[in-house]
Amino acid sequence: MDKTEIRTRTPWSLGTWAWLLNRIAGTALILYLLVHIMVISQTLYGAKGFDSLMELAHQPVALALEIMLMMAVAFHGLNGLRHVLIDFGICGPRNHLALLWTAVAFCVVIFLASVAVFGPIITGKLG
Repeated sequence: MDKTEIRTRTPWSLGTWAWLLNRIAGTALILYLLVHIMVISQTLYGAKGFDSLMELAHQPVALALEIMLMMAVAFHGLNGLRHVLIDFGICGPRNHLALLWTAVAFCVVIFLASVAVFGPIITGKLG
């Protein structure tokens, strides 16, 4: 590697943030999966326990967490797809920032759609 290829990078570059957020989203999805399995397993103890958990799931905080879940799924999936496209040579490494910003744009669209759907439920203004 010659001196022209060596770049001075800050340790917190955009790629580092994408990597960190991907790990956080993946960890959050694993935790969600564990909680989801525990909630579904409540059906083994009868309908009453499951119904009480479903009442809890319709609280504003739980619905806000659903929006965050959708964001985590969207970002983790789209960022993973970006990595696959780069790793298999479909898109070159020079395009990784454009792909990252495209993934972020899709996440913003998914967030806005989620807020449009869950917002009225969370605020209690559903017709």
